[in-house]
Amino acid sequence: MKSSDSLLKMIQIQVLSFLPVRIGLYTLTVTPDRSVFTGERVNLTCEINSDHSNWRYEWNKDSLMLQTSERYTVNRDILSIVGAVKTDEGQYTCKGHIEGRSVSSQSSSAVSLSVMDKPKPNLTVKPQSSVFTGDTVTLSCDVGQSTGWTFLWRKDSNTESTDEATKTISSVKVSDGGTYQCRAKRGKYDTEISDIIEITVRERPKPVVRVQPDVHVFRGETVTLTCDIQEETGVWQYSWYKDQDYSAGQDQIYYSAGQDPIYKIKSVDQHHAGVYSCKGTQTKATQYTEKSDKVKLTVSKRPKPVVKVKPDQHVFRGETVTLTCDIQGGGNIRWTYSWFKDGKTHNPYRTTAAAEFSFTAEVSYSGEYSCGGVRSDSQRSDISDAVSLTVSERPKPVVKVTPDQPVFRGERVTLTCDIQGGGNIQWTYSCFTADVSDSGEYSCRGERSDSQRSDTSAAVTLTVSEE
Repeated sequence: MKSSDSLLKMIQIQVLSFLPVRIGLYTLTVTPDRSVFTGERVNLTCEINSDHSNWRYEWNKDSLMLQTSERYTVNRDILSIVGAVKTDEGQYTCKGHIEGRSVSSQSSSAVSLSVMDKPKPNLTVKPQSSVFTGDTVTLSCDVGQSTGWTFLWRKDSNTESTDEATKTISSVKVSDGGTYQCRAKRGKYDTEISDIIEITVRERPKPVVRVQPDVHVFRGETVTLTCDIQEETGVWQYSWYKDQDYSAGQDQIYYSAGQDPIYKIKSVDQHHAGVYSCKGTQTKATQYTEKSDKVKLTVSKRPKPVVKVKPDQHVFRGETVTLTCDIQGGGNIRWTYSWFKDGKTHNPYRTTAAAEFSFTAEVSYSGEYSCGGVRSDSQRSDISDAVSLTVSERPKPVVKVTPDQPVFRGERVTLTCDIQGGGNIQWTYSCFTADVSDSGEYSCRGERSDSQRSDTSAAVTLTVSEE
């Protein structure tokens, strides 16, 4: 009976020795990445999902078993490669053996390890390196396909660290301009430093709207509006705005001029009047200017001048006459003035740069005068109504005595200085009560408020008698 129990126990032990070992899934992972750079430390971890923990690990490279050395060290399930070199590239696998037993796992799937030369990051900038204040600039530090980097950013001589491969500067200021570089760090390993990118930040340009011939124009004229941007870089696309209230959020484009800074209005009419502004954009560079200040365009009816005459429309030979061509509503427009005489509007009598012209009157200068304005762009005013100018010989007064002579002491005597041909001229007269001492020769002449005088009359003898 005893021997029978021993035999059964032996059989049970032998059966237990050949029970299958439960081996679950296994994975082979690489840190920091499957693509590493010369000099980096690489860790390969062989993870076996099993109920057993006393595994011994076997490592293979390109189907050949790896032997431990100063560069290849094994710590349980981790194979470490110290200071990776190009020859470390290849296909790595691992498998596990249970210590003290002839039980092994299958080999893991192969993992490819690439060893590259020390990288130099590629630093790029968007939208471009030359920007305006208020733009958003994004710098990207690209190390390629590898991961796990911390990035060091340098501006001029200042360095900052971040986990991000991009650096975004929102609403840039002039002080954000400068030289930028980047470098990546993974563990104790650094890449080379990137090439320099210089960011230039300029104040956002503000166009100026220029109007030719003037902001005050007449119906039928050709008006040219120019959007002047004092910024030499890039190709601008021009947009025009009319009667927009920016404070109310209005921003509707009135006219898109493409790359032409000029907006030309031929035969301008009243509906073209309004407030204009412009803006420039660069489609490829996504840059834009501020909006220009607003310019008001006024369109009015073609003006009709008025001829003014000084000192009077009736003058004497030798007097100085000044004719003025008064044009209202022309704005700050420089006119050249054409003068016409006696209805000959096809043949100017005289052309002057000033609105006034003066001359010494001669009898032959009498006639009908009219005028018109001509601008440098050949636009004309209407022709004024004609004004009559009469030039006569200087009058010679006649002294008339009332009552008839002889007169007696105590009578009221009136001396009249009769001037014929003086037009609407106010002359000075006198009268007095006669006395014997008033007897004598009398003559007269007329003097106007503008100091013009008539000739002197012939003398008239006045005799005052006693009663």
